[in-house]
Amino acid sequence: SDKVGFIVQLGDIIDGRNAGKGLSAEALDRVLEAFPADLPRADLIGNHDLYNFPRAALRNVGVHLLAEGLPGAERVEPDRDGNYFA
Repeated sequence: SDKVGFIVQLGDIIDGRNAGKGLSAEALDRVLEAFPADLPRADLIGNHDLYNFPRAALRNVGVHLLAEGLPGAERVEPDRDGNYFA
């Protein structure tokens, strides 16, 4: 059977309107709960994510930043120019 090995979330995980309503953390929690906890996940950052949280705070609210590697996976280091290749 085909099984999913990891998740890549492509950014803009919640809408920017949550920030104006003070619901950013609640909205993000609801979305992140929908992802299976047993799969590694990498989250890309979209502009709406940055409307809700400062970039530095994203890792503290449950976002798995791709540049920090997938939890439970081998860390990939960038080349000398800062690029990542598979």
